[in-house]
Amino acid sequence: MNVLLAVSDRFFGDALVKFARHHHWEENAHLKVIKAVLPAEHQPGATAEDREISFQEEMKLADNLLKKLCAMLGKNKEGCDISPEVIIGSPAKVIIEYATNWPADIIILGAHEQSNFEKLILGSVSKYISEHAPCSFTIVRIANDEALDLSLEEDEVLEELGIPLASS
Repeated sequence: MNVLLAVSDRFFGDALVKFARHHHWEENAHLKVIKAVLPAEHQPGATAEDREISFQEEMKLADNLLKKLCAMLGKNKEGCDISPEVIIGSPAKVIIEYATNWPADIIILGAHEQSNFEKLILGSVSKYISEHAPCSFTIVRIANDEALDLSLEEDEVLEELGIPLASS
């Protein structure tokens, strides 16, 4: 069985890992944890060089996040093959492409509450996945009040921002 966990950020990644850790996957299941990063030309910055720097930083942060999530997921999933992969492109479309080409048996992704205005302006990755998925999917719903209750330790915040931790 091929299980695709599509992560958007640390908060949703933690929720998806928690969900997946409590599910009993079949022996020898393949769990792929992915995160989409927009290409350099769609990154913020005044110049192409600035956008490339932003892109490289996003790639590094995404890679670090996925490695942490895979380590958390692997703690009680002996017998499962767990691997991370950063993919480049618009999240909704590249998740569908990846799920089709791999091929995934199930896609697991997170969603939070959005107002109608937010859905109109921002769109919804989970809605797109639900309409175009080539396989089964599970959407782990996260309420806005849970999203606001996220607490990180100081060293986690510094690490997320790319600030080196002081050695003791």
